[in-house]
Amino acid sequence: MHCTDHKTIQECYTAFDKFTIARKDNRVCTIPLIRLRSRTNCTFVYLKKLLIRLRRNNDEADWAAFKETFESHADLIIPIMNGRWLVSILDTYVDYASPIESRNALAALIFPSYEKFARTVGLCHNSSRNQFKGVHRQKFCSGLDTVQLTGGDMPTNFFTRVQRTLKTTPMIHTIFKRIMKLLVEEDATTMGQMRMLAADCQFSGPYRKLVLEE
Repeated sequence: MHCTDHKTIQECYTAFDKFTIARKDNRVCTIPLIRLRSRTNCTFVYLKKLLIRLRRNNDEADWAAFKETFESHADLIIPIMNGRWLVSILDTYVDYASPIESRNALAALIFPSYEKFARTVGLCHNSSRNQFKGVHRQKFCSGLDTVQLTGGDMPTNFFTRVQRTLKTTPMIHTIFKRIMKLLVEEDATTMGQMRMLAADCQFSGPYRKLVLEE
């Protein structure tokens, strides 16, 4: 583990979790990759910087550096990371990895993503609808949080990845859209409940477009 700033793996992970960069601050994205590595003395923080770069820029060199670094230290990283960051890593594999890795990463994302939707519906049932409109995301398990319907990008990102992956197999994509249409239009389903919540939050148009591609 390349790290001169921290003595333990836990300290490395804490540094990773706390490291943030403002959305408008693009300095970490403009530094040449080789200089970024030499200036970062903790592998965990280096991975976080690469995640940020990959979210903001589509760069194959950054992906290659991320994949090599992460997989070389996976036995140390995976057991200590919380659900939030493991999901973020899966997102990155969906976006950048080989076709089979990308599909498998998306399959692995289905379960935490569905849990987010289900928890969001449950949170709404325990709140008045007017109260829920102003509720921000709430954490429920290992850093995972509910969906923020007013301005949150989780549904956008998730369904965009699903649609992009399934379009490579048109017949399966057609079946998926039909199943989703049935689920979204039924009030008693989790997806139907999300559709009604989205309508309450003036988000129904984009939500239906993401799910059904209408």
